[in-house]
Amino acid sequence: MIHTALLRDAEMVELLLRISSGVRIPQQRHP
Repeated sequence: MIHTALLRDAEMVELLLRISSGVRIPQQRHP
């Protein structure tokens, strides 16, 4: 269950970083 927790944390961190930066970064992951 640790993997899922880490993955979720990573996603949250990325979102927080984007929000904190104040710049809306388009999700380039999705084609």
